[in-house]
Amino acid sequence: MTRDDRPQNSFMFTTCFRAFAPLNSVLTRPLPLGRVGRTSRTLLLGSTLGFATLAPFSPLAPLFPLAPSLAGQLNCEEAQGAQPQEIANVPAPGGTSKTDSAKPFCAKNDAKDTPVGGIGRIAAAMLCWSFFAGIWFVSITMPAALMWSLATAKWKLTSALLAAYCFPHVITMPSLPQSCSHAFWHGVQGWFPELEIVHVGEPEPEPSSRERRLFCIHPHGIYTLGALTLPNHMPEIRLCIAPYLYHFAPAFRIFAELLGVKLGSTGPRDLKHLMETKNTPMAIVPGGFEEATITCRGTERVFLKTRGGFIKYALRHGYDLVPCFTVGDSDMFSNPQGAWKFRWWLNGLSIPAVLPFGFPVLPLLPKRVRVKLAIGAPLHMPQIQNPSREDVEKHRKRYLAALKATYEEAVQGTASAGRPFEVW
Repeated sequence: MTRDDRPQNSFMFTTCFRAFAPLNSVLTRPLPLGRVGRTSRTLLLGSTLGFATLAPFSPLAPLFPLAPSLAGQLNCEEAQGAQPQEIANVPAPGGTSKTDSAKPFCAKNDAKDTPVGGIGRIAAAMLCWSFFAGIWFVSITMPAALMWSLATAKWKLTSALLAAYCFPHVITMPSLPQSCSHAFWHGVQGWFPELEIVHVGEPEPEPSSRERRLFCIHPHGIYTLGALTLPNHMPEIRLCIAPYLYHFAPAFRIFAELLGVKLGSTGPRDLKHLMETKNTPMAIVPGGFEEATITCRGTERVFLKTRGGFIKYALRHGYDLVPCFTVGDSDMFSNPQGAWKFRWWLNGLSIPAVLPFGFPVLPLLPKRVRVKLAIGAPLHMPQIQNPSREDVEKHRKRYLAALKATYEEAVQGTASAGRPFEVW
């Protein structure tokens, strides 16, 4: 550029800037949120993210370029009809693995997808996972926020937090339309290159006609993807979560109720009441926060050496156990190991002692790995009114053997093949 050109270019730039000055003042003007509280701003941001997540499935879908990819997954599921739900409830006959027919949705994402569809799917999945990670983070940190507000005499914030704690116990949130819940679940599952559900294991020689079943999901991992996947394909299942999440994590509970997930608590009184009223099917994560603590990439670990409570309840109330193992869950996050005494102490306070690091850009998002949820054959449990310690230990070993068999069959052909099955 010569010196003669500079004044001309400067004049053109000045003219364009003056022409767009009114629009520039509007775009750069700060939003009038000065009088809005932090809680309201957080809710506003969450609502905006939620709308952006579900927008591709709303009547305004033509306005969003991400709609074709995820809407195509919904159309693929509708084309399969009602068969996936039936397969999710009935074990595969003859003990053969139902890899192809047991997939309840088109989860494989291969190179045949168009670039626009692949980018749209990943972008929508990132929105869904970001929203879920935000809910998880808020649920974990709310008790600390309550203690801080009490210590600093922030009475308005304290009142708001206490009201939030009481809200799900007083008011039951109505479920969102089914299209919205399907949109979220497909967004979550679309983050992974492949996510499939298979039935493995051979049924017992004398299968039980009892309809009461308790699905036991391993490993816990950070987010327990198996527990996130199962309710979407078995809407009738009741997911029993830790008492802390059920009673003292209102954001998590409200979020689950909006998605239509039936929740319960693994607390002794709550679980006893559910089993006495013959709620079935139900699902639990027996390893709990301790199993989340020992999560480590490149390993397959379960926390069952001192876990016998769910065996005792199953014997007392006559529930068959269905072992489930999510292959790939342990590879989604890096989680530093060590300092066990301190971490076990935190687990005793119902605090998950984890330091997860997943996707490099957004560490609270999992890494994009291939996932397989393996559902084993039901393990018949005799009904014993007052099971002794010997009874519990005997059937705990039976369950552990069934879970190991489910794991060994599920890891074939996956990145976890050849890894030892560690029982802590």
